[in-house]
Amino acid sequence: MTRFAIAYSIIKNSLFSKVMGDGFASMCWQLEIKATNFAKERFNEI
Repeated sequence: MTRFAIAYSIIKNSLFSKVMGDGFASMCWQLEIKATNFAKERFNEI
């Protein structure tokens, strides 16, 4: 698991996520995808 996936699972399972609902979890998922794609692009440049 990547750090992004671990962070997402923690946020998704947290009380805050339950209070905020699926919208917050969805937003985190979008951010994870963007961060993962960004990391892939950076590693490809090296």
